[in-house]
Amino acid sequence: MAPPSVTYYKNLTVQETELTVPEKVKGKYFSYLSNKQFPLYIQTPTLNAFPVDENTIRFKVKKDGQFEKLCGDLDQQIIDHISERSVQFFRGSLFSRNKIESSYLRTIDEDGYITVTVPDNLLIKDQRDSSRGYDEIAPGTEAIAILHIEGVAFTKKTIRLSLSVAQLKIYVKEQLSTWCILHDSDSEVDEPDPEEAESLVKALESAREETIQSNTPVTLEEQPFVEEKKEHDDEKDLF
Repeated sequence: MAPPSVTYYKNLTVQETELTVPEKVKGKYFSYLSNKQFPLYIQTPTLNAFPVDENTIRFKVKKDGQFEKLCGDLDQQIIDHISERSVQFFRGSLFSRNKIESSYLRTIDEDGYITVTVPDNLLIKDQRDSSRGYDEIAPGTEAIAILHIEGVAFTKKTIRLSLSVAQLKIYVKEQLSTWCILHDSDSEVDEPDPEEAESLVKALESAREETIQSNTPVTLEEQPFVEEKKEHDDEKDLF
């Protein structure tokens, strides 16, 4: 059996998606969604992941981004599809479009989050292709997900899209696992050469003796004031 096909979110055409007539599944009515008669798996852009509990995770979606637009378009496509087939979907009842639209819970909530179900066998890897556990996802971790858009769930009052995460790639902050400090000193000053230091001391002592022996008075008037010229490069970039 061939593995499910994954569609990159930028390549999905929502008009090609289809819904089955709702059927009762585990006591609730559910309509399966497909893309060209196949289950719909989409790869998301980079999102920020926020685990809620072991069964639920939320993703923060970039405002005004293409993925947000896709989710909005898919919501609208589902509303249109159900509205045009109200009698089929609701066992002979004809509901208005306004009734269906007001009952529909948008996939991205008012705070910009999308809520997704987490399966028991979720495959998670990091940027180094190493396997990771669900409990290693810190709030706000950057992640790319493959979402299974399963279909539409119905209750007495609401209609909503049902999604689960099939795979997850997380970008974890890496830390050094062993002690790696190379030197104890943080000084950037080179240690003085002993011979150079001794020579400098002798030169200073010699200059001091010459100053003491000199009896020629020096006045301020005898010293011409030389203005030090400095060029300013304020208009240039630092680098």
